[in-house]
Amino acid sequence: MASLMWTSVWWFLMAELVFTLVLVIPVPRRIRNLIARKIKRLSLGDRIKTPARFIALAFGFALVESIYTLYRIEERLHEARDLDLSFKKDRKMVENLRERKCRAQRNTYLAGFAFTLMFVIVRIVQLLKENIELEDDYKRVWAMAEKKKE
Repeated sequence: MASLMWTSVWWFLMAELVFTLVLVIPVPRRIRNLIARKIKRLSLGDRIKTPARFIALAFGFALVESIYTLYRIEERLHEARDLDLSFKKDRKMVENLRERKCRAQRNTYLAGFAFTLMFVIVRIVQLLKENIELEDDYKRVWAMAEKKKE
């Protein structure tokens, strides 16, 4: 079950990275505005707001869970160092704990990056919307100035 959770976190992170790449790739203004207008017209921000909150909440819980797991493993490793385990069986236990620590650290990074990238995507979409609104205002003001000139 845990493997399924971390696999889904990884896939969400990859999807977020692709989406972020599409939003921030340096393209000409017309293409960027076309993308921003599509996002605004489809009102993606409003449509995915509730699911995105639940996904961000799940990422937050995953992050807390991975940090807690990492803390527990660190405590066990510290106990093993204090006991100075040298038997083969005990060495295997320490190696197993080190492997679990590595996985817990990986999971912490995955959940942390996915959680942070959710906020970055929201802010980029907000900036694109503001950019579209400002350009529309600019065109409207420019047209009014041209009319007054005549």
